[in-house]
Amino acid sequence: MKNKIIFLIAFIITIIKANYIITEYPPLFAKVVGVRGDDILNVRVNPDYRSTKVGYLPNGAVVKIYKCKKSNIDSIWCKIGHLKRFNYRGYGTLAPDGWVNVKYLTFDSNGYVLIDNVGKCYYSFGCKSGLCDVLVNNYFKSINRDKLLGVSRFNAYNLVENIENREDICNPNSIYLKIPENLNRYRLDIFVEYINWWIENEYYKYLFRYIHPTNGFYLSFYPNFAKEYHNFTKEKLFKYIRDNKQIYWGESEGRGDKIYMTLTQFFKYFRDRADRDGRFKIVEVEPNRFYFPIEERVVAYEVRHKTLGYGWQNLVIFFKKYGDRYYIVGLLYNRWSI
Repeated sequence: MKNKIIFLIAFIITIIKANYIITEYPPLFAKVVGVRGDDILNVRVNPDYRSTKVGYLPNGAVVKIYKCKKSNIDSIWCKIGHLKRFNYRGYGTLAPDGWVNVKYLTFDSNGYVLIDNVGKCYYSFGCKSGLCDVLVNNYFKSINRDKLLGVSRFNAYNLVENIENREDICNPNSIYLKIPENLNRYRLDIFVEYINWWIENEYYKYLFRYIHPTNGFYLSFYPNFAKEYHNFTKEKLFKYIRDNKQIYWGESEGRGDKIYMTLTQFFKYFRDRADRDGRFKIVEVEPNRFYFPIEERVVAYEVRHKTLGYGWQNLVIFFKKYGDRYYIVGLLYNRWSI
């Protein structure tokens, strides 16, 4: 009985903390969840279920968040707004702002933003305790949440004149090509997200900038460094990719076939075998579990994808500091088998 009471108290405290964070530091975006397939989520003039309806949203709808507030002792509502090109039957272009109950929302703070209602393809990589990490003119800046407004990429740039194909100005792919000069001394999870995108899109020239100056770059075809691996300097890595040179990577676990492939084929091999839905989570992991050759002061992050069955594989990136910045010192794919 005592344990149940303790659990109940802990659960209530967790809910109170979560509600405080949402109302004190509202997220930038929300997605509608938990609505039955034959039902809708009503958007209302005021944060009250008896208030006048101004529209409705289906399950999976994406909206921007202005603020959240407690309407009574057990109910929190968020004021939401329409995002351009995210049109829904009951909440499309020119839809008025309104309120929805928080229990039907999941939150996110990654996306395009305006800063004090001004936009130039600014992009938020997440918020914590009221401060958001925003990419501004190739630099990361910590900006107060109350200065930001979430928008779609079609509203992320203030245009004085009419420009053709304006929706392409803030193409999301371009975000990862705006290399912030302070990237590798900033949050490593953001650094990992960039590296993952460069590899997926074969932008290897950006990898070259961040190879560790003294330790080089370790690569393994296996899901650890206990067997065969290779070490590349920045110059050697560039040369091998440029010359498309074959490299011996070890033997397959099944038939014991010798594995030869170029670096381009190495990365392509994992892209082709990927079974991913585009969503991933970046988590810090223990480098020693992969038998990394360098033990001192190495940090590792894994890009975990939501996959089905036994075909999963996750990119693992190893970092080591040089001066005041982190550099890439290793990479492999943690997976079910080879």
